[in-house]
Amino acid sequence: MVLGKTTGDHEVLKACFDQSRRLAIAVGPGANRNAFAGGALVSIRERNLHHKVAAWGGCSSGIATCGYIAGSGSREDTKVFSHDTNDHRLLSVWRWFLGKPMFDVDYADRVFQGIETGRGINATRVIESGIPFYAILSDPNTGQHLVFRAETPDEVHQLASVGAAVTGISRKVYFRGREVSDGFFTLANFPLEAIVEQCRQEGRGVPTDILVFAGKHLDPQPKRKRWSVELAHLLGLARYSEPVRRLMKDRYIHFYEAHERALVRTDIRVLVVWNPTKLPAFKIPKEESEKLIETGYQTMEHLFRSLGR
Repeated sequence: MVLGKTTGDHEVLKACFDQSRRLAIAVGPGANRNAFAGGALVSIRERNLHHKVAAWGGCSSGIATCGYIAGSGSREDTKVFSHDTNDHRLLSVWRWFLGKPMFDVDYADRVFQGIETGRGINATRVIESGIPFYAILSDPNTGQHLVFRAETPDEVHQLASVGAAVTGISRKVYFRGREVSDGFFTLANFPLEAIVEQCRQEGRGVPTDILVFAGKHLDPQPKRKRWSVELAHLLGLARYSEPVRRLMKDRYIHFYEAHERALVRTDIRVLVVWNPTKLPAFKIPKEESEKLIETGYQTMEHLFRSLGR
């Protein structure tokens, strides 16, 4: 088993055991590859350390991943939940040929509420914990990143579903009356900075330590993904403004630039755990998804053991 790599300061994990530190956990984009982050967070939950988290933050599929683990989430339950969100009814190119959006945001909402399968995000527990739950979305017209804190259980479910809805392959979605989209192409797709900024604006204690789960494998020399712009046009994303299209083209560049900025911060300790897989983001076979969960779990267990925990 190939464990996830890390960059940054391993001392971050000690914040789980030190009441004088404030640990935030952030999960970035990754679609179905975020099964890795789910497994890693199960390790934290099984050690009963999720109560020590000062803030949760997610972007794109990372919103649902954070919500599920913050609300419940045993290892076996996480495997089942991962299968539920890897369903062809959620995302299918055949829907496009039928004149329907490829991503069914309404089905996603039913999955996250537990209506469709009986297993969903325990949003009531997320809110009752009192731990801030942040979601990073984007404005599909300007490319501006938007950070929302869920105030009710319904908002947890809503943020999980609209947070994974990319304008052009899903119907238009709104949150608190504002048109929003998946945050994966904004400057906040490495979600650390947006969470710190939001904590500061709310007058909350800014985290002293942040553990980030990155859904993309470590690539120190990212290449411009020009093909993604052409694909975006084919899928109907040409409705985006020119600034947004530029963001989409360069989103991987921005991702790694944000990572580099995080590692040189002096006010916050940062540890990034990288997903080791190069599997496609969608329609991961069941056995591979379960391997990802186990890999994430064992990666965190290895990190805790390295601290003597």
